[in-house]
Amino acid sequence: MIDDRDILKGKRVALVGLAGYLEQKQWGIEIDKADIVVRVNAVAPANEGAQRDLGCRTDWLLTSYNRDIRSDLHRAALEGISNITLCYPDVGDFSQNHQAFSQDLSGRGGVGSVLFQDYERLEVELSCRPSSGLIAIDYLLQSELASLTLYGFSFFSSPHYSGTRKWQSQHDLAMAMKIYKTHIPEKEFNYIKLCFSQDSRLSADPVLMKLLALDTISVLPDKSVNWFSRCLFFLRFWRR
Repeated sequence: MIDDRDILKGKRVALVGLAGYLEQKQWGIEIDKADIVVRVNAVAPANEGAQRDLGCRTDWLLTSYNRDIRSDLHRAALEGISNITLCYPDVGDFSQNHQAFSQDLSGRGGVGSVLFQDYERLEVELSCRPSSGLIAIDYLLQSELASLTLYGFSFFSSPHYSGTRKWQSQHDLAMAMKIYKTHIPEKEFNYIKLCFSQDSRLSADPVLMKLLALDTISVLPDKSVNWFSRCLFFLRFWRR
C-alpha cells in the first residue's frame, strides 16, 4: 500500500465528480489547466462532447472499486494513470477488492488506499457511510496542496452526468439510500460547507458555489419505490 500525496504539495488540484449539471457547461479546458486532475470513480471520458464538459486528463483516480467500474480501471491501466487510490479500506470487502483490483492492474506499481483512521473519522463525524466523493475531498485536503477546486458535486440533488458511461439510474441511487441508509446527503452537504468555512484552499465551480450558499439541500425524490422495483434492485445487486 502506498500514499502518494507528497506529489500534491504546492499544486493546484481539480477534483471532478459527475453531477449532471456539468452537461453543456464546457468546463473541460478549465479543468485541464489544473496542475493535477483527480477524478472520482471514472477516468476522463472518451467522447469529445463529454471531454468539453469534463476535461480529457486524469492524473489520479480515487475509486470505490466495484464491478461496475472495472472497465474504467482497465482504461486507467492502458492510459498509464500513475495514481489510483481505493476510497473504502474498511474491513470485510477491502482485502478481496484489493486483490481483484491488483489483478486488474497487474504489471503496475502499488495501489494506494485512504487510511483507515481517516475513513473511520469521517464515518463517526457523519454517523453514516461517507460517499466516495466526500472521502476524496477529505483525503486531498489532508495533503499540502496549494488549492483544491471542486467540479460536479451536487449531493445527490441531480442525476449523474450522462456523457461518460451507463451509470446506475437516479431511481436506483435513491432506493439504495433508502434501503441501505448508507449516504446521507444533508450531512455531507453540511460537512462540506464547514470545510469551505475553515479551509481557504477550497473553491468550486459556480453551480456548486450556489448550492453551498443554500441553507439546506434538496435530494431528488425516489419515485414509485414499490415492492416490485425493490425486488429488481436486490436481484441486480445479488447477481454482481
